Amino acid sequence: MEQNLEKQRVDLILKRGLNDQKLKQLDEEILRMLNETKGSLIEDDSLIKALQTSKEVEDDVRSQIESSATAMRKTLAARENYRKLAHTASKIFFIVNAFSLLEHMYQMALDAYINLFAQNILKYLEKNPALSDTLDDKLAAISERHKQEVYKYCCRGLFEKDKLLLSFSMAVNLSDDID
Repeated sequence: MEQNLEKQRVDLILKRGLNDQKLKQLDEEILRMLNETKGSLIEDDSLIKALQTSKEVEDDVRSQIESSATAMRKTLAARENYRKLAHTASKIFFIVNAFSLLEHMYQMALDAYINLFAQNILKYLEKNPALSDTLDDKLAAISERHKQEVYKYCCRGLFEKDKLLLSFSMAVNLSDDID
């Protein structure tokens, strides 16, 4: 779903850029023709045809820009739904990453964390294929699962004395994420 939203957003940005470029070219062409016209503008048939064609193309491009803007707003609104989960996941990463200050061997690579996050999402989707849940319920469940899995994952590599500190750190730093 997220990949589709991102692809759609990129496509809309590209379309918008092409349409803006097309409008600029039309404006430049009209200005060039007006500049090169000798005599009365009304009597120049090629200029009048070019202006009519330009007007039609401009109307079409403007309608495409408007529809792209509407689609972009919908895409950004859909992406906004995932912001809370992303915020929680980033907090967890920085909590875990801070443990490298205690022991240098507690370092966790961002790539490893991203893979763990993706695996947690996939495991959730495998175990809960029901589409009847609301998006908020799914995201909350993924968030809870991720917290638990990161805790278990990190505890495998922590000294016993630091496991309680991890629990405390996660509880304190993630307390504002609880609804």
